[in-house]
Order: sequence, then C-alpha cells, then structure tokens
Amino acid sequence: MTTFQRTVRKSMEGATHMNVFSAFSDDSDTVPNLSSNTMEKIKLAARKMSTNFRRPNQPSYTGDEELGMGSDSVFADYTNDRSLWYEGQPLIFNPKNYFYMLWWQMSVLLTYWNLFQVPFSCAYYGSRPHTIDLVVWVVDFFFLLDVVVSFCTPITVNGHVITNRSAIATRYISFHFWVDLSAAIPFDRIGELAAPGNPYVSLLAFTRVLRIRRLFMLQDKLEKTISINYEGVVICKLLTMVAVLAHMEACLFWFIGAVQEPNGWMHEMGVIDEMMGQPWRQYLISLYWAITTFTTVGYGDLHPVNQAEQTFVIFVMVINMGMTAYVIGNITLLTTKVDQKILNFRAKVSEVNSYLLYKDIPSDLRNIAIQQLETNQE
Repeated sequence: MTTFQRTVRKSMEGATHMNVFSAFSDDSDTVPNLSSNTMEKIKLAARKMSTNFRRPNQPSYTGDEELGMGSDSVFADYTNDRSLWYEGQPLIFNPKNYFYMLWWQMSVLLTYWNLFQVPFSCAYYGSRPHTIDLVVWVVDFFFLLDVVVSFCTPITVNGHVITNRSAIATRYISFHFWVDLSAAIPFDRIGELAAPGNPYVSLLAFTRVLRIRRLFMLQDKLEKTISINYEGVVICKLLTMVAVLAHMEACLFWFIGAVQEPNGWMHEMGVIDEMMGQPWRQYLISLYWAITTFTTVGYGDLHPVNQAEQTFVIFVMVINMGMTAYVIGNITLLTTKVDQKILNFRAKVSEVNSYLLYKDIPSDLRNIAIQQLETNQE
C-alpha cells in the first residue's frame, strides 16, 4: 500500500470531521501528480464520504454556531495531545493536559472535603479554629478560580468538541455558572458581618455543598466506562450517598440541639456537659443517632424533646425512607442482573450438553466442553 493510499484510508476513517485532502501535505511523495479533473472527482467523493460517515441526526457544528441542548463532558475523547492549550488555541485548556487533569482531580478531592467539613464546622465549632479557617479561605479561592477555568474548558455537544468562547460562555452561564458561583461565594462570612451573633448564619456555609455537582459528573463518567466494573461503581455510589446523608443528619441534629439549649435533647439526655469541648465525641454520639434512625432500629435512648427537633426528625425520617427505597431498589437490580447471568449460563450449558449427547460425543469430551464454558463465564 502506497503512502497516498494509506492517507486516503486514514482520511476515510475520520471522515466525520475532515475530508480526504485535509490529511495531505504538499510533499510530492505523499500526493501524486493528478490532473485537475481527477482531483475534483476525488474531492467530490470525499465530501460524500463525510456525509455518509456522520451519525444519524448529528448536526454539523462550526465555531461560530449557537449551542443547542446536549451533555457536557470534561472526559470527551479530544486528542492525544498533552499540551496545555487545546490544539494551540490560547486560553482554551486541553482536558488531556496533565495540569488540567490534576486540577480537576483536586477539585473532586476538595469537594469531598467540603461535604465533611461544612456540616461538621457548623455543628461542633462555635467558630472555626484558625488553621481550618485558613484552609477554608484557600479552598474558596480555588473554587472561585475554577469558575474562571470553566469558561476556558472545551465542551462536547452531540459528540462535537466546542471550543468557541462565546458558545462555551453561553452554555455555562445558562445554568451551571450560577451554581458554581453560589458555591464559591462565602455567604456565611458575609452573614456574620451583617448579623453578628446569630447562630443560624453559619448554615449559609451549606452553599458550598453545591460543589457536589463535580461528584455527579464523575459518577456519570464512571458508570459509562466499560473498563470499570459497573456493580462496583454502583455500590460505591450507594455507600457514598448513605455516608454523606448520615453525616449531614448527625451534624444538623447536634446543631439544632445546641441552638435550643438549655431545652435541647443534649441537656435532656445529660450529654452536653460531659462532652463540652470534645467535638469528636459529640460527633460520635450524634452519628450513632443518625445511623440508628436511618436503619429504622431506633433504640429511643436519643430522641427529640422540643418542636424544632421533632420537625427536623420528621423530615429526616421521610428522606431516609426515600433513600432506603433507592438503595434497596438498586441492590435488587444488581442481584437480579447477576441471577439472570447465571440463568443464561445454565441454559447455554444445557443446550450444549443436549447437543453433544445428540451427537453421541464421549463423556470426557463433553466435560471438557462444559469446563471451557465455565472458564469463559468466569
């Protein structure tokens, strides 16, 4: 196969995004001397190939077109290029660049940290320790920069990579920008300046929990990645959801009790005095309440004693009921899927065994065939 033929084949394989001549160089060794009439025929054939190779109902996009509805993804198969800028376009980050990948992974880790730190600080610290407060400032600044980075990150729409700045900004501002901006602004600090001494102001810090959008994006990608075991991904998702929910319920239960003092459940149970200044012991006892409530065990040793706590616990029980149904439903689907695989395998083995018996195949050969099927199943 000549260099010219290899180039044509390569162009045909990628005909969705380019025509045959986009891969040719001006080198005489690559493109043979052809008449203008022959060149025009090949160009016409290349345009037809580009149309035929495009997926059905897939629109063609250029950099200046408005974006339609579609799904964003920072994991799209962009290019093997590892440079910082995408295809040499300044201030458009390449999602496969190591710096960008590190940035995105760091944002996921900091999102997990926020999910733990925000409820914990609201419940067990009247004011955050200096070291933790400094870290919170750094994390807030990181996510504020991340908003800027999002304006410079390519997106995909219906399989097409969009790098036009106005198109990226239009799509981002339509919704996700406001979520990310709300999560980056320190409303709790602003509230402390506006209403000093109000204990409920600290709840404004929960806007940082909106950064959980990152985890949803990661979960969506992992579920679609065939190289990762799907059942394992679903189980990790369910465990994460249960852990986050129990953590928030535990922290909020202690927070409401602390605000209601001396009429809160902690004073009634006699735990407030002996655990004063010990946030981890306080967290343990409230987490114990959250887990017993979530699992519907409900020993009754810890319970609400005023209207505010009772109202909160009513909402907790309703939410836990929905979460329990969701978890059980997903686990049932996973186990049913495994059972269906076993049934299909048994049916296949039965069919093969019946056929081998019909053909009078010796038993030792039949056993070898069935063992091979079992090996493939494993």
